[in-house]
Amino acid sequence: MQIAQNLPALIAKSRYGNMCTHCSASGYFARIALRCGIALLFCCMLPYATALHAETLTESPVAAQMRLLETDLQRLHQKQQNIFQQFQMIQELRRYELMREGEITPSMPPAMVMGGPLPSYEEMAGKREERHKRLERYTADLDQLYAQYQELENEKKYLMQQIDALSRSLMEQLTK
Repeated sequence: MQIAQNLPALIAKSRYGNMCTHCSASGYFARIALRCGIALLFCCMLPYATALHAETLTESPVAAQMRLLETDLQRLHQKQQNIFQQFQMIQELRRYELMREGEITPSMPPAMVMGGPLPSYEEMAGKREERHKRLERYTADLDQLYAQYQELENEKKYLMQQIDALSRSLMEQLTK
């Protein structure tokens, strides 16, 4: 009884010795008290662990499969959101390039406008070609992202159909 009352003191043994702080007993009693504390903690947690274990045991295979499908559906939704964000960023880059392409006069650095040398025709043609290639690359990237988005959408529809069918069968099981 005295050991149980002094449990915190028995557990708090010195770092370099085996002696307890409130008694002259060896580290043996501290180890016993520590084991009792661990056993007490285990006994307190046992009802929660058994309830969790019973919940997993009572979960039907249909419910478990439904849970897995819902997890897959969430994963696909996150991928789809990432693709949509990439699509929006590239779409804005493409819009900016299209807006710049519509400009009649090319944008030049201030030094060139203030009386510096004008760019040569080759430089201007090279910049136009680079801009055209960027637009083509953006368009190809947008097409690819759109195809990925649609593919994920089809997978999501398939998973949703499976979840719907499983939920109907689960409802039928519950009504029986």
